[in-house]
Amino acid sequence: MIPIVYSLIPDVVADRHRVPANLAFAALMATGASAGFYFGGNLLALAGTIAPAGVEPWRVALLCLSLLALPLLAAGLTLPDPPRGHADGSDGQEPAALAPFLRAHARRILLFLGAAGGIAVAVQAVAPLAAMGLVRRFAADLVPTGHALGMITLVTSLGSLMVAGTVDRLLHHRLGEAARPAVMAAGALFAIPCLLWLGFAAAQGQALAMIALFLAFTSTANALIPTILQDLIPANLRARSFAIYSFVIAAFCAIGPVLSGLVSDHLADGNLLFAMAIVGAPSLAIAALSAAAMVRTPNREPTA
Repeated sequence: MIPIVYSLIPDVVADRHRVPANLAFAALMATGASAGFYFGGNLLALAGTIAPAGVEPWRVALLCLSLLALPLLAAGLTLPDPPRGHADGSDGQEPAALAPFLRAHARRILLFLGAAGGIAVAVQAVAPLAAMGLVRRFAADLVPTGHALGMITLVTSLGSLMVAGTVDRLLHHRLGEAARPAVMAAGALFAIPCLLWLGFAAAQGQALAMIALFLAFTSTANALIPTILQDLIPANLRARSFAIYSFVIAAFCAIGPVLSGLVSDHLADGNLLFAMAIVGAPSLAIAALSAAAMVRTPNREPTA
């Protein structure tokens, strides 16, 4: 659903409200992600009390979560299609071929994928495995650890959205559309020392602090990615482009935890936090370099 929403936002809000609308949607997703961390341990404990004999609690927990989608599905069936100017959703433009556009903008698109993909690899190398890494390294209790990570995710995500929106507004008059990749480059660069410190953290409090800073910087770097893509893609290619982007970025997201697990098992003697630093730091460096190159690469006027 995420690429569909981001492709619709420019059609249903005025251009001056596009960045706040994107950030508001990102805030909703961040709230859900933080709730997953916060209530995950409690949900597992509840599932353990109702799971039939021989069934692992995590299976029952996932079943309970999936059943929550049924009332959302019923509500979604009642919603009308949003107004898009033309019935075919073309916004008055002729249908465009995607391949010629991709060839004409190949350099900027590849830089964008390097920046967004590098951040995705680093974030997913840490976020899904953070609780497990803390439990392994410091013998932490899962429930309070999940509560702490949930609050960290909520505060850093919502705070970073406000920071990104404010910085974009302040820099836009001076740098134009280059302000957004500049924010990406800075966020990725500042997150590198946090991740390296996490790998060598000597106490759980230290590790949680580094995770908080890491998520704050990477969330700021991620906050303007949908707006950058909307800037780059013309309206009559936007839905297809966001759909393709969702598949590509999902592949990058899968790389992060897989690499962290492999490095932890085969190179780091089970030390997940150290594995996260080994995987995430180079990915963030690639992201920072790609975003910095985007700042110097002019965004030509999109053509059909």
